Amino acid sequence: MFKFSQEKINQISKDHNISSDFAQRITDVVSDLKSNNIDYRIIGGLAVGVHSPPRSTQDVDFYVSSKDIDKLKSMYPNYTSLDLDGKFDGISANIDGIDIDFLYTEDDRKSLMKDKGTIANELTFLSLVELIYTKVISGRLKDQNDIATLVQYYTGDSTSLEKEIKDRLKKYPNKSEREEYLETLETAFIIGNLQKQKKSARHQIQELMKKFAQKY
Repeated sequence: MFKFSQEKINQISKDHNISSDFAQRITDVVSDLKSNNIDYRIIGGLAVGVHSPPRSTQDVDFYVSSKDIDKLKSMYPNYTSLDLDGKFDGISANIDGIDIDFLYTEDDRKSLMKDKGTIANELTFLSLVELIYTKVISGRLKDQNDIATLVQYYTGDSTSLEKEIKDRLKKYPNKSEREEYLETLETAFIIGNLQKQKKSARHQIQELMKKFAQKY
């Protein structure tokens, strides 16, 4: 059975700004998933923290295949069913005081399970492109803010990143929702790039002030 070392658990706690108990629960669940041959991608706040500065969170969301839900129900018999605004279905289990959600969908996002993901500390997170794509479709203000944050801290070419996600969204089957999603994406990228420029300008000012201070 796959097990995480204590050193790795401590590193997860540090890197993701979560308690050691929370990190232990996450690794326990991932070990269970691996032992039962259940593929997963960590989404939500923890995934955002892989691509930008980590934020404090009290729960964890796993994206899984719908074919594994019955297996998960057997593994966590005290589960409750979830229906998140028609965007995701799934189950939630409280494990030692921590809420763990296992989410799935039958729509276009089934491609998420084909995503190779981003590996960090032996955990598999949703890749940046798929994470932003999913957050656009979720349609919550919180998710739009997350997209802007992800763009702000993205070190690559944000124009190419936006184009890649736009090309995906243009294939979304519902035309009215597709137009709404494209507008959401564009707005979030504008905000994120403005935040990036502001951060860069602030840094440049600080460096110039340091040089100025050294002269006097």
